[in-house]
Amino acid sequence: MRVTLALTAWTVSVVCSYSYAASSLPDIDNEAFIKDCVRFHNKFRSEVKPAASDMLYMTWDPALAQIAKAWARKCQFSHNVQLKKPHLLHPNFTTLGENIWSGTQSIFSVSSAITSWYNEVEYYNFKTRECSSVCGHYTQRKLPHLAV
Repeated sequence: MRVTLALTAWTVSVVCSYSYAASSLPDIDNEAFIKDCVRFHNKFRSEVKPAASDMLYMTWDPALAQIAKAWARKCQFSHNVQLKKPHLLHPNFTTLGENIWSGTQSIFSVSSAITSWYNEVEYYNFKTRECSSVCGHYTQRKLPHLAV
């Protein structure tokens, strides 16, 4: 079974990676960008410890990418409130989430954004299912954020 990916790292950031020109932002149909996004997400998903019992392989969805791109054009460093309404933005998904990364073109790459989201694992306690800081990108669910 596959899960579809809408990578909102694209949202607020300007991308620069070895696969595409450092002076431009790859569009959501850029094959190298898409491959990088899917590859890094699936790499981290396959390496989680403890292993997840229901971890699914992610794929790219052009419609979700278009939703992310449209939200990015608003230049608001906040989550899209329309994602909370089932089937409002995409007919196949009852819930949608997003990860936002911001930074400058000179420091961004797909791998660094996805790695930063994954690294939130250090704040997540698997036994208690609690987070001591920010873990929402890692867990893809809303958790209480405690001060560190």
